[in-house]
Amino acid sequence: INVDNGFGRARIIEYESSTVVKTIVEVPFFEASVAIASGDWELETGYEAVFSSTKGYPRTCTFHEGRLYFGGSKSLPNTLFGSKVSDFFNFKADEGLDDDAIFATISSDSLNAINAIRSGRDLQVFTSSAEFFIPQSSLDPITPSNIVLKTATKRGMKEGIKPVSAEAGTLYIQRSGKALRELIFSDTDLNYNSENVSLLSSHLLKSPTKMALRTATSTDDGDLLMITNGTDGSMAVYSILRPQNVVAPSEFITDGTFEDVAVDIEDIYTIVKRTISSSTKYYLEVFDDDRTTDSAIQYFSGATSPDQAKPSNTTAGSLSHLEAKTVNVVRDDLVLADKTVSSGQITLDAVPTTYVEVGLAYDVEVKTMPAEPRMPSGFVASRKRRIVEATPIMDRTQNLAINAVEVPFSLLPLNAGASSTSFTGRKRIAPILGYSNEAQLTFTMTKPLFATVLAVEYKLSTGA
Repeated sequence: INVDNGFGRARIIEYESSTVVKTIVEVPFFEASVAIASGDWELETGYEAVFSSTKGYPRTCTFHEGRLYFGGSKSLPNTLFGSKVSDFFNFKADEGLDDDAIFATISSDSLNAINAIRSGRDLQVFTSSAEFFIPQSSLDPITPSNIVLKTATKRGMKEGIKPVSAEAGTLYIQRSGKALRELIFSDTDLNYNSENVSLLSSHLLKSPTKMALRTATSTDDGDLLMITNGTDGSMAVYSILRPQNVVAPSEFITDGTFEDVAVDIEDIYTIVKRTISSSTKYYLEVFDDDRTTDSAIQYFSGATSPDQAKPSNTTAGSLSHLEAKTVNVVRDDLVLADKTVSSGQITLDAVPTTYVEVGLAYDVEVKTMPAEPRMPSGFVASRKRRIVEATPIMDRTQNLAINAVEVPFSLLPLNAGASSTSFTGRKRIAPILGYSNEAQLTFTMTKPLFATVLAVEYKLSTGA
């Protein structure tokens, strides 16, 4: 009980044990009986839980500078909760000391329901209407007395898709689901900007549902961002190499739909929904650079599950996950005729020597940007143009076609039944016929083998 008699305050703490009621009266420097007799006091008791089944629970959380932060509950959608320092389950505000818990509400001219928070250069707060951050002058830690939520940009983030960090920025899906943006700090403006990463590829974003980033694992690799789509089950994939200003979008399509995607260091996992023998099945699959078919099983010596030991006869089993599907078959780098899985197995044309791979077919198509030559007289956007010849630079490539013309790799004389040749180097392809407005090269594959195109050189002719 807090008592105020005009000269000061007295605190009366009353508690009850199992058998007796005890009252402790703290009366500093004045007589409290006058105030109590006059009724000038208030009884403060009980509390109401912020998180509960009726009040709701936070949408998001993260750790930052030794605190556990929660954001956006059902009853307090625009409120940020920070625990005591190094006491992650203590959210009691107490006296507002520097290490006490934090309770901050975003108050602005719009409703800002917190959808995600991320620990980066600053504590970043993504809401349904805008992006905020907590500036820290002189690298001072965030405390209850200095916390300020400053507006960075007003794009808004789509709920349910966690932002991911890439290089110095944070990638997130805009609230409409039509744009991929990167929140990145500008040393010039001393503020954050939301750059449009999907400026030329927003058509690949079709009701995004999940997002994951695999960071570069070597010097000849870039970051790989994957976004599953709810509309058609495809997956938008962005290869990002920021130091070189490279953003290369592509679309992955499988026999079925991509339901989810996740990354464990360098391994990429997906949940795929397929229809097998008129039944809906869900599979956990991992991307593997050493395979050329989808949802594949490989047979080789020393294999571990789900791969199988190299068969000693012409029967390849353990294919029940592809029952009744038409599959590609590669034996010892030799592409066989397609097979149909029956009773969980197929019959090979011969006993394998090294390995066999069996999986679903998929198409590969890579198209260059339209050629825009700059002549001494200026650009020639209005003229027809033609790529006369092309020279792709390849690494360990076994199969490739340019504008539907297959690149020859086999050496003379040709041997029937010989495995495919692996080629590294340059191949000049000419002539390439046909004038067009875009003058593009389209790279495809005609067989389920390996192909790596590092670069391409070409000569261009413009019409009069």
